[in-house]
Amino acid sequence: AASMLRQLSLYFDRFADLRDVSAAVVREWQTWRRRQVEPSTANREFDLLKSLIRSAVPQYLDANPLADVRRLRQAERESRVLTFEEERRLLEVGSPSDRAFVIAGLDTLLRLGSLLSLKWEQVKLETRTIVVLNAKVSTTPKPISSRLFAALRDLPRTGPYVFGQFYPTTATGSSSPKNRATRRFDALCELAQVPHGRAVNGITIHSLRHTGATRALQAGASVRTVMDLGGWTNAATVMRYLHASDRDVRDAAESIAGSDQCGPVERSAVPRKFTT
Repeated sequence: AASMLRQLSLYFDRFADLRDVSAAVVREWQTWRRRQVEPSTANREFDLLKSLIRSAVPQYLDANPLADVRRLRQAERESRVLTFEEERRLLEVGSPSDRAFVIAGLDTLLRLGSLLSLKWEQVKLETRTIVVLNAKVSTTPKPISSRLFAALRDLPRTGPYVFGQFYPTTATGSSSPKNRATRRFDALCELAQVPHGRAVNGITIHSLRHTGATRALQAGASVRTVMDLGGWTNAATVMRYLHASDRDVRDAAESIAGSDQCGPVERSAVPRKFTT
């Protein structure tokens, strides 16, 4: 939030009175900002600006002038999932704490914020469950997969957070855990020679959750089960994670005609297990 505030101040500090920040002014800012950054970045800054101005109502403003201003339109981009080979390379180049983080992101379907805020007291290795304390996710214990159990069991407990390596110290600076985790994940991708970043149709740190949901659905888990595991409340959202591989599409097309006309249909090559 601090970096976004600094960016907003570059444009809006010229206005001495908050009432001068009208809808027309903000639309001009959106046009200007769109030339510099992706719409998603400008939209995050806009959301912050809108929230700040809303907090001035009704003490300083009668109404929020940005109430009817729309966010910039973003091109729909399908998030890419990791292949099993890319996952293998990521796990090979990482440290034990890196591997535990990647595996947790894949196998628990937890959001990045929930992963980073996870404390050891929430990890129940004796029952192989995780209790998530997050308003967006139900408090129903989440299962710990066998490989995650092994990764967590071997991690040293040097602080309250399971993934404390992403929390800044006096020696490492003051960047947020999310920024530090993202940078570390990108570095792992570089080491593993895994394409990363949406600009090159590569993976991002959010691909871990996306990949886990996709594999679970492809392995036969019900939409309801994946919704419960990942904390989704909308089935349509979960269905976006069910990617059809080329082989899946071909098998489905062949099955419509029937095996008596097309011969035996070769089974899909998509791995059927959630964990490797």
